Amino acid sequence: MATVTAPDLPITPEDVKHARDTWRAAVEARDVGAVLALYAGDGRLLGTLDTADTDRRQRSYRIRDYFEQFLDREEIRVEFRRTVTSEDVVALGPGLAAYVGYYDFVLRGGGIEEVAKAKFTFVYRRGEDGRLEILIHNSGLTPEGVR
Repeated sequence: MATVTAPDLPITPEDVKHARDTWRAAVEARDVGAVLALYAGDGRLLGTLDTADTDRRQRSYRIRDYFEQFLDREEIRVEFRRTVTSEDVVALGPGLAAYVGYYDFVLRGGGIEEVAKAKFTFVYRRGEDGRLEILIHNSGLTPEGVR
C-alpha cells in the first residue's frame, strides 16, 4: 500500500478557508513580508490589472513591488462575498486546487474610502509541511469597478 505524503493530500474547503483567511489577515495588516511568505517559493505568479508597460507580476521582486504599492494605504479591509464551499474548490491534481470567487477591497487613505469590486482565482499547492501555498493568484476588477 502506497503512503500518502503531505503534498499529495487532497485540499479541502476548510484548508482553502484557512489559507484564504491567513492571506486576508496579512493584507489587512499591510504586512508585505507576511503576504509574500504565503506565495510558493518557485514559480511565484500574480496576475493583476497591469498595463502592457508593466506586463504581469511574476517573480518575488515584482510581487513585492505590487504589494508595497497596493498596501500603502491607511487601512485595507478584504471582504470575501461568500464562505468557501466544496463547489468553490476545484481539484487540479494531488495537493493542487483552484479557488475562484469575488472579493471587495475597502481602501482608506487621505480621508477617502473606496470599494474595489474584484474577482479572483487562487491556485493552491500543498507544501512539504502540509501548508497551502499560493502558486498562482489572478485578480481583476469586475464591471462594478471602484466606487
